[in-house]
Amino acid sequence: MNLYLAPLAGAALALMLAGGATAQDRSAYDETRGWQVYSISEGNSFLRCGATPQGASPQIAVEYSQEGWALAVPGTAPKDELRGTLEIDGTKFKGTLYDGGDQMIWFLSDEALRGLRNGSKLALQPDTMSVQRLGLAGSAAALLKVRECHANGGLRPKARPLAENGTGGKSVPPAVRVWPKDAARPPAESDAARFGKGCPAWGQFASGPSALAAKARFMNKSDRAVSVYWLDFRGRPVEYAALLPGEEFRADTFEGHVWIAKDFAGECLGGGALFPRQGRKNKFELR
Repeated sequence: MNLYLAPLAGAALALMLAGGATAQDRSAYDETRGWQVYSISEGNSFLRCGATPQGASPQIAVEYSQEGWALAVPGTAPKDELRGTLEIDGTKFKGTLYDGGDQMIWFLSDEALRGLRNGSKLALQPDTMSVQRLGLAGSAAALLKVRECHANGGLRPKARPLAENGTGGKSVPPAVRVWPKDAARPPAESDAARFGKGCPAWGQFASGPSALAAKARFMNKSDRAVSVYWLDFRGRPVEYAALLPGEEFRADTFEGHVWIAKDFAGECLGGGALFPRQGRKNKFELR
């Protein structure tokens, strides 16, 4: 989902994200929880999606492309690379901002991305430059919507009817899309891809596009550690939280988005393993 990028690769990718001297077009995709989500293209080629809080100044953006997640910060670095510090709710990350033309690019590690998803405020301090600040209210919903935008090539999809139920008689949860079994293939070796007892078939369920926001609360009532995953738009699991017994996780999500919870052995926990939206607020006990 994210990449740690070597300095030379980072500089090259920053130049590519900025587009060099080639004009790039930005189009509005959607709005969610106070964030404006957009897509960027060059000519007829889709490049990436991003989001920025509405009315925020400066316009720090969170963007996602095939290279991973990055922060795009207005301004010009005095040199091609500039060291700095990213701080999210008191946790500091040292790293590099790359020159991207009229903006600077900071590529996010997995740990920093988790902080951004769950945090409340961000401060980015390029060395010798002023601090850039960003409020993170609604960031989890914004990141999901950016992933949706990228999965759809920057184009807002039209509603599609559900496919035939291929679950052997079990009912399909409302607003959950069923994909053909060959729509996605699990990686050869991946803990996230280990779907064991109580889990759906790989690629059987996937989150669908939605503008209706919802909340979900997952409570680990079992006697073992579990991981909570969002199933993306091709049915692939994206880990959002690891819960020890007694711990809980609150997620910003959308109608039609699907979640599962698995233990280390790959067994899915909790009422049928799938957690689509049942109302504006959802509470799921993992047993």
